[in-house]
Amino acid sequence: MSLTPLEGLGANTSLQQLEKTYDKWSGKYETDMISLGYHGPGTVAKIVRGLFDNDGARILDMAAGTGMAGQELRKLGFTSIHASDMSTQILEQAKQKGVYDKVFRCRMGEDSIEGSDESYDCITIVGCFSVPVPVKAFQELNRVLSVGGYLVVTFRPDVWTDQDIYQYKQALNSAEWRHVSESLEDFHGVLNQDKNEEFSAKWFYVVYQKV
Repeated sequence: MSLTPLEGLGANTSLQQLEKTYDKWSGKYETDMISLGYHGPGTVAKIVRGLFDNDGARILDMAAGTGMAGQELRKLGFTSIHASDMSTQILEQAKQKGVYDKVFRCRMGEDSIEGSDESYDCITIVGCFSVPVPVKAFQELNRVLSVGGYLVVTFRPDVWTDQDIYQYKQALNSAEWRHVSESLEDFHGVLNQDKNEEFSAKWFYVVYQKV
C-alpha cells in the first residue's frame, strides 16, 4: 500500500494545492486509508475520551476528511460534534455518515472558523500538519476553544521536532496554551511504497489546553 496522492507534498505545497489533491482523492481516500491500517482517528478519539467524563462536550473535528474521527468519537459516546475541512468533495462524504451535527468548509490558517468565541470544549485534528499550514491557525483555534478546553492534534515526526520547520511548536508553546502531553504512536500501517522516504508510520499525538 502507498500514499501516492500525497507523494512530493511538503514545504513548497500551498493549501490550494493540498485542497485540489484531496478533492481528486476524495473518492478513494477512505478505502485507501482503511486498507493501509489507519490508527489515527481511533487513537485521537480515545485520548479525547480520557479528557472528558461528559458525553456532551462540544467537539470540533478540524481537517475532518470523510469523518473517520467523527465516527470513532460517536462510538465512544460523544453527542455534540461539528466538522470542517477544506475539501468540499471530501466533506460531502462526511455529511453522509450522519455523525456530525454541523459541517462547514474552512481552509485552516486562511479562513475564520465558523463559530463564536469559546464555542467548543475540544478540537481534534488528525493528519493535516505535514505541510506548512499558516501558524495563525492556532490563534483561531484558541479563539473558538473554551478556557480549559483541549486541542488534540497529530504531527508527523519530521515536523514536530526541535528544528520546528513550520513553527508549530513555537505557536503552541505560548502563553495562550498549556502543554498537557505528547506521545509517538502508530498512525498508519507501514507503506510498501515510499520512494522518497517521506512518510512515517508513527506520528506524535499532542494535547494542549487553552489557558
